[in-house]
Amino acid sequence: MNQEKDSRDERSVIKQVCKQFRFKPQHVQKGSRNVWQVFDGERWFALKSTSQSADTLALIHDITDQIHDAGYPNLLSCKKTEQNETFVEREGKCWYLTPWVQPQEPQEFDYNPEVLVRSLGIFHKQAEPLVSEHVDRTKQVEQEQVERWKGYQTKLSEYQEVVQNREYKSPFDKVYVGQIDLVDRLFTFAIKGLERFVEAESGVPPRYTLCHGHLHPSNVVRDDEQFYWIDFDDAEIDTPVRDLAVFLRRFQHRNLDPEEIQHLIEVYESENPLSPKEKKLLAIYLSYPENVLRLAHKYYDRPRIMGESDAVVQLENKIQQMHALFDVVKRLWKTEPPKTGRTKPAKKSTKAAAKTTLKATKGTKSTKATKETKPIKETKPIKETEPIKEPKLIKETQETRAPKEIKEMKPSSQGESEPDLDHLDHLDHLDLEDNDRD
Repeated sequence: MNQEKDSRDERSVIKQVCKQFRFKPQHVQKGSRNVWQVFDGERWFALKSTSQSADTLALIHDITDQIHDAGYPNLLSCKKTEQNETFVEREGKCWYLTPWVQPQEPQEFDYNPEVLVRSLGIFHKQAEPLVSEHVDRTKQVEQEQVERWKGYQTKLSEYQEVVQNREYKSPFDKVYVGQIDLVDRLFTFAIKGLERFVEAESGVPPRYTLCHGHLHPSNVVRDDEQFYWIDFDDAEIDTPVRDLAVFLRRFQHRNLDPEEIQHLIEVYESENPLSPKEKKLLAIYLSYPENVLRLAHKYYDRPRIMGESDAVVQLENKIQQMHALFDVVKRLWKTEPPKTGRTKPAKKSTKAAAKTTLKATKGTKSTKATKETKPIKETKPIKETEPIKEPKLIKETQETRAPKEIKEMKPSSQGESEPDLDHLDHLDHLDLEDNDRD
């Protein structure tokens, strides 16, 4: 009875909202949790309610509308009300209308990560000058976020204790315990890096743009002509590195190769280059093992949600991704450990340094070390028509083991068979404050 009343109340509110958008809905049907499909007699719209504040939503819509009107193709424009507003306030929420584009399941939506990341770079570049007048709304890293990450790391340790106390370990337990040391070290590096960033830069990034804030395959839709980013309700004025790090973690169903991930970063930079400081900040965010953390939480705290075989397949995939991201972190960092017992030499002028380098290298033959630092070759773009391959399920048995790719890692170009975080742990050499703001 209460559900019927709630449904009637919702439809009454929807009629009032649509009236403000100058039409009477002929058909209304429920979409997702806070989205309705409404038909005005000619076309379908997505009517969405959000708890975001009116002033923040107005700012987000103003920036995205300016970018859309400037010719950026991957945004859906908001329908205007009689008062030329992009949303209506009703029942303590804000309601807005965009053209309806049917969402597709990830396996049906054959998205090309290269196309998406290039579009993201263009969006960030175009949004940057538009946020410059809103410094009062900028976001910065604070100690609160550091403490939150520490809490998540503690949670992972608790899961490890649960596994160790079990007499019989599940296939998921075995894979998880086999990789927990690397997960913990990556977490430690991410936390120390973020702490150092707060200390050296007061948590203020080199520059700001409008970040989507919730990039995910479910927030990308497409029609016959184009794809669109949707759901900017959580957008914030923040460093573009935050969006890029989330993208690289969440849009990697086919890209578990560090060369491919590095290529995506290069594609992004072709539209929106990153400063050296931003690359270090990107390395810190990529070290945060978000995907393993989320999956472990789902498996150990909400065990009825997923089956064992599906959980093992997902964990193996997340661990492969973690190893690939770790390799990218090392490339982004490019920091050698400080030499024991030596003080940091004084900086030379650019001209003097150039002379010294020329003198030192004159007549010197190329060495193996020089060869190892050869720039990464650009990989071939991924075709948009390439289907997304579903991982093969592993039989649910006690003999299930970690995949060969995890146990026997392919040696890197530096000849390493196992990831080595030692040179990343010297955070006194983080050197964030020595880079110019770009």
